[in-house]
Amino acid sequence: MNVAFVTAAEIPSRWANSIQVVKMAQGFRELGHDVDLITAGSYKQWKTDDSGPIWEHYGVSTPFTLSHLPLRPLLKLEKKLDCGRLSYGYLVSRWKQRRNVDLVFARNYIAPYWSAKLGIPTIAESHADVDNFYQKHRLFEAARLPSFRALVTISDRLAADYAEAGVPTNKIIVEQDGVDLSLFKHTDPSQVQGLRKSLLRHKRAIVLYAGHLYDYKGIPTILNTAEILTDVSFILVGGWEHDIERVQQQVTARKLGNVHLQGFVPNRNIPAYLKAADILLLPNSAEHAQSHTTSPLKLFEYMASGTPIVASEIQNVKHVLRQRENAVLFQPDNAHSLAEGIETSLKTPEDAARWASHAETDAHQYSWSERVRRIIEFARLDQDPIHSQQV
Repeated sequence: MNVAFVTAAEIPSRWANSIQVVKMAQGFRELGHDVDLITAGSYKQWKTDDSGPIWEHYGVSTPFTLSHLPLRPLLKLEKKLDCGRLSYGYLVSRWKQRRNVDLVFARNYIAPYWSAKLGIPTIAESHADVDNFYQKHRLFEAARLPSFRALVTISDRLAADYAEAGVPTNKIIVEQDGVDLSLFKHTDPSQVQGLRKSLLRHKRAIVLYAGHLYDYKGIPTILNTAEILTDVSFILVGGWEHDIERVQQQVTARKLGNVHLQGFVPNRNIPAYLKAADILLLPNSAEHAQSHTTSPLKLFEYMASGTPIVASEIQNVKHVLRQRENAVLFQPDNAHSLAEGIETSLKTPEDAARWASHAETDAHQYSWSERVRRIIEFARLDQDPIHSQQV
């Protein structure tokens, strides 16, 4: 198929959304489909092929076409006018139609409305709460059209909300996020050993968290746990500069000499950090609304690394991780429970290795290409040949 993958996300960027978009596009390409990832950009980006550094940034192993349409100024104007990117969605859809596209896959709420209206087979993906995006009624209206084939989301809770809002239940598929397994097959052992030596810092073990440093991701729980396990090196990888500065101030004020912030690390380098650790932390708070709907990219990267995982026992994580089968689960927002989970893994290394091995095996079902394959099958695109639309 000739697939147009459309998003308004800024590419490249550090947002998890942009990683998910690029990796999904790669998943289509790995299955043999021609993919054009379309996003808004500047006129210079439109005229210049800058995909090489972008593929390196994300660790893309199977390249595809990247089109920066010169519509970034339009997006900014529509944001000021609060008109929901209507013109952007329409112009992108007309551009796709003229290029004989077989399928539109959209991480955008307006483009699917126009592409389905134009008769182009369309799949949309949304991770947002129903009440959290503008012009949602247009997506729900489009979902009733024959050309709208599926709405992909990441939790049963979101699926139920979309169904209640009017999306036909037979067009909703729940798919957890995924992982690029190729990044973990070519990790340099010498790089892993070098990282391990630098991160251990004369402590008993390396306990590592990778991701943004927002409070709802469980950073306060990590800091509280570091006060309990003073002989463990806690490594935080990632975060925006202002969040790194904020958390570093807390670490300094509390004199947590066993907590170290590494800053931003490109996605292609993350596997080496994960493999260098003794334990990986997924401490998401249960007090945040997203605890029922989150599908963290790092969860599946953790699983693919083969390193033992200690994770919050929140609803959507429990769909993937099972207590003392492929991870250790702890009571969310409870530093003593997290410390106990860490100690369990460190004091029973054979059990921890077995759980990690099970997680690594489970990770294969969450590869991006397998995720794409299931979505295509659900939308019946493999059984129902698609004919390109003409203007």
